Amino acid sequence: MKLVKSIASMAMLLLVAFSCQKSGVNEEMQQRKSSLVMDGLTNTVWQSDCDKPYEITLFNIVDLGGGKYQWQWGIANLSGAADLSRISFKIPQCVTAENPKFGFFNQLEKVATVVVNDESYKNCRVDPTSGHKVFSFLIPTVGTGTTYFYLTLNTNKVEQTTGYFQNANGCGSTCFPGIKDDCSSCSFSQGRYFASPHAWPAPTVTVGGKTYTEAEGRAIWNSSNAGGKSDAKQGFTQVAAIKLSAATISSTATVWADVKIVEDWLATLPKLTPANVGGYNLKAVGQAAGRIGNWIDANHCK
Repeated sequence: MKLVKSIASMAMLLLVAFSCQKSGVNEEMQQRKSSLVMDGLTNTVWQSDCDKPYEITLFNIVDLGGGKYQWQWGIANLSGAADLSRISFKIPQCVTAENPKFGFFNQLEKVATVVVNDESYKNCRVDPTSGHKVFSFLIPTVGTGTTYFYLTLNTNKVEQTTGYFQNANGCGSTCFPGIKDDCSSCSFSQGRYFASPHAWPAPTVTVGGKTYTEAEGRAIWNSSNAGGKSDAKQGFTQVAAIKLSAATISSTATVWADVKIVEDWLATLPKLTPANVGGYNLKAVGQAAGRIGNWIDANHCK
């Protein structure tokens, strides 16, 4: 009788321990979800209705500077399914990805094995669709513990997408807090904003750290070009056109690199006026302004 009671007691302790472990994982994931909202990442989507068989959480997007962001996901097996061996998801073609990492609670920042558009995926292969590539993290889950995986991207825009998993029993799909397809872009040219009667979509525009009203911008446009249009004037009007069209330009568009070149230089100058804009020149800025103009020509809004 004592032996039976002892075995029953041990079984009860194991059941309690397992329940606490599972509860702890759930609480940790919920805490990470709450901290994201408090951090202001309100565009993150939580898929509570399709967490099975794995719960995938985007718990942070870290701004690394220079237009790069580290996305940090966690994946936990809370349903008793087979341990995960692979998680795949689609990334827009215009998004660059680097530095894949994964880890557990005490072993973060391990380099992860990632394959792109993997044709050896057999029955679980996910075909890339138009404008997308498929990233596959070859990472495990162990029991009910959380596996973290990181990827550095040149965007911080989130939307609900589909994730594809593989385990010992086969493959399937689940909700995934993924990368928003924000690749299409167009811009109006400087002529619309400075040479036509169309009103600006905003009362001011900030270029090189200085704020300009529509009247100030048009006055700079109408200033004298005697001796040739200066690099400062070309850079200002082209960057202003891009910024006034920003609502229709992807954050990953290549034009932003040239915008930065111009703005970094203009930030070192006094605020531009019709009187001084003709006196500032820098070859690299003039070249960047030319490339901005070419980009607008190739991506002009209809």
